Amino acid sequence: MSCFVSTRRRAESKCASARAKRAFECLIQRFGALRTRLAARFATAPPFLAVEILSPDDRMSRVAPKIQEYFQWGVEWVWIIDPEERIGLVYSRQNPLGESVAVLRTENPSISIPLETALNPQD
Repeated sequence: MSCFVSTRRRAESKCASARAKRAFECLIQRFGALRTRLAARFATAPPFLAVEILSPDDRMSRVAPKIQEYFQWGVEWVWIIDPEERIGLVYSRQNPLGESVAVLRTENPSISIPLETALNPQD
């Protein structure tokens, strides 16, 4: 989130200038409070694992940049699940090109979920 402050001054009366200064101080105070509330509601540190489940309209060409964004943010592992094609892809910081897998997994901590279990959770 960014805030732009213009330093350009206009010819105004002292009264109008004082009102503008108070309004600006109020805006800064409220912006700080909003920032604190937003920080409490949104993650400020990256998760260990990101999971993307593709919809029928999703394409890997649209998801690939998102994978790189996850890594830039600090995510260690990314799982892509395509229910239509019934494939799972695992990406990690050590293997950013990813691989097609039968078992979705991470290391340190070790998490393993067979792709069939992920695709058919009620079975």
